[in-house]
Amino acid sequence: EQAMAARSAAVRSGLHHVLDERGLVVAPKAELGETEILRKYMISAVENGLPEGVPEELRAELVGKAIDFAVPVEFLSEVFVNNKPLSRPDFEANASARDLDGEAVQVMEVFAPRLGAGTLIRRGRSNVFISRRLDEPLPASLILELLG
Repeated sequence: EQAMAARSAAVRSGLHHVLDERGLVVAPKAELGETEILRKYMISAVENGLPEGVPEELRAELVGKAIDFAVPVEFLSEVFVNNKPLSRPDFEANASARDLDGEAVQVMEVFAPRLGAGTLIRRGRSNVFISRRLDEPLPASLILELLG
């Protein structure tokens, strides 16, 4: 438990974020498997409290809006489609092309274990999971930064 508290503190410090029409997207320095940490940044509508690391001055602007997270994903198999780990052939066959600020990426709606539905974005060999569905806005600048 002490290790988890230390890990949470490390993730909170310098929490990178962007605002858009849906709300806030944070980029915690965490892995997709760190569900206890990431769940704190999955809020469908902010009521009064903000997760640790989110600047307090954003509270008024975020009331009624969502907080989502985006994190790099090393392997496609970390996410699931149709109750099985995503494979590269499945991704290549079913992903859609999308333009993010002039950059060509591939996107696919997926499921992150113990977290829920979201979108996997891939450019080259780099992947990012965002806890937003495919039909929701994707913050291009943040995603492209995470893709490297």
